[in-house]
Amino acid sequence: MREIITLQLGQQANYLATHFWNTQESYFTYAEDEESPVDHDVHFRPGLAPDGTETFMPRTVIYDLKGAFGTMRKINALYEVNAEDVAAPQGL
Repeated sequence: MREIITLQLGQQANYLATHFWNTQESYFTYAEDEESPVDHDVHFRPGLAPDGTETFMPRTVIYDLKGAFGTMRKINALYEVNAEDVAAPQGL
């Protein structure tokens, strides 16, 4: 199956898409013996968090008016790196 990029254009589309992504997230299975009802690689991009755990980010483009962008964080807790978690560069 191919990847799908979702376009969210405007306030109502972003509201509906938030519910879509929440529903997609509810289909994630975490048990080894349990099969997922959906293929997550279609709508999500796999990746690794700073601590090495596997993550999935939605493949989406979000567009809204300038005044509506204050509600979303630019960095979330999943990819936020604390200074204590990052080792100092060696050999410099």
